[in-house]
Amino acid sequence: MNNINKLLGNRRNRIFLQVLVALVIYILLSIIVHPWIAFIPAAGVAYLIGKVAEGYQVPFTPPLNASGVLTLRDDAQRIAILRNFVVGKVANGCRVELQDDFSAVLVSGKRPNHILHLLLSIVTLGIWLIVWIIIAMTSKEHRDLYRIDEYGVIT
Repeated sequence: MNNINKLLGNRRNRIFLQVLVALVIYILLSIIVHPWIAFIPAAGVAYLIGKVAEGYQVPFTPPLNASGVLTLRDDAQRIAILRNFVVGKVANGCRVELQDDFSAVLVSGKRPNHILHLLLSIVTLGIWLIVWIIIAMTSKEHRDLYRIDEYGVIT
């Protein structure tokens, strides 16, 4: 205890330890919960840019012939159109849960790692429970069913 008092007795050492503790907390927060922390500018901006890009939809124009009537697509064309659509969604972060020739179920979002949050709650004596509850309430998986009709329109 005497050594700790000597170490903390020096003002320069106290400032150094405070800066070191703040740096360690900052690094841990940026690794664990960076999308939800507003005071980490780089991570927050990257998260927002990712959300804007993920939500962007290219305007879809149905396949019309010269007279302005929808054209029927054969099975091979419909399969190719749906496959390209699914590839684009996967590139934006979705996962394919189920796919057949003319429909696909895509999952977006993630479930929280409950084992990690349980360990963090134990280590922090329950303080981490607040963060865990917020993350569990806000991060959920979302499933979408996409079908392609005989005209090549995906709904």
